[in-house]
Amino acid sequence: MSLEKPQTLLKTAEFSGVVKDSKFIAYGFPIVSKSEAEQQILRIEQQHKKATHICWAYRVYENNQLLYYANDAGEPHGSAGAPILKALTGRELVNALCIVVRYFGGTKLGIGGLIRTYGAIAGKVLDIAGKEAYLVQQTIRIDCPLAKYFELAHYLHRFPETGKPVFTEDRVTITLRMESEKFTKLQADLRMIPGLKIT
Repeated sequence: MSLEKPQTLLKTAEFSGVVKDSKFIAYGFPIVSKSEAEQQILRIEQQHKKATHICWAYRVYENNQLLYYANDAGEPHGSAGAPILKALTGRELVNALCIVVRYFGGTKLGIGGLIRTYGAIAGKVLDIAGKEAYLVQQTIRIDCPLAKYFELAHYLHRFPETGKPVFTEDRVTITLRMESEKFTKLQADLRMIPGLKIT
């Protein structure tokens, strides 16, 4: 999956509709991690204990890789989680969770009908939530000889993302979380300082 022009959700949103007597309630959430997605899913499951199905999908950028998950929650395989995920992917959304709750109304939709319905309901709630550009970030740890600290500080003063330095007897460790594009530029400067270890 590409991260060429990633977007993320602007806000949390909710949408509901009725299709052939079944009620569908969709939720869109901006998230920052897999664990946050799992917490939101659990919360919705507790909120809708009498629902027939609670299907979901999410995409999250974590540890410098794009992860994606989907769950049909008892609907026929590939008829719910996959179209919800497709709605996220088609909008190039990352760090976004979509949950669709179904209360069965007695009329079967068929696999094709389920795919169309889950995809359409997910798409509507994601469009309501809106989107904005997502900036890929990295966590960087810089280990620097104490004698080179002032030289390093000269380059880092431009970056408000810089954490507090941790001093040991002969070295300094600094952690930053910044956009990948910024780090590429910073890395070129840091190569000028001998003895640095960057992870």
